Amino acid sequence: MKTIGFLSFAHWTPSPPSQAQTSADVLLQSVDLAVEAERLGVDGAYFRVRHFARQLASPFPLLAAVGARTKKFEIGPGVMRNRIWWGAGNNATAVWAAKLGMNLQSSTLKFDETGEPFHVQQAN
Repeated sequence: MKTIGFLSFAHWTPSPPSQAQTSADVLLQSVDLAVEAERLGVDGAYFRVRHFARQLASPFPLLAAVGARTKKFEIGPGVMRNRIWWGAGNNATAVWAAKLGMNLQSSTLKFDETGEPFHVQQAN
């Protein structure tokens, strides 16, 4: 079985069109995302965090909340000493990460290299 991790920037902004206007919105949406991913059969979730940005800056409250709502789902931050996750924005960096034995995180930041629909490029 493959381990599938997904990259979540957990970005929030107080602008009217945003669906995540506060850090609380992002926290709750991230938990919902993990719960749905587990329901669909994904093995785990590893969240990227950034300090001093409008993103979730500490992974531990989020991981505790996800752990409380999931049952057999592996959770963790995007980078640990025993694994490295690489978020590739194009095909070449995805291949490079694979050759180095790194885990690959899917992302919505994928350059259009073939003209195929996004989900097809991401799956490839």
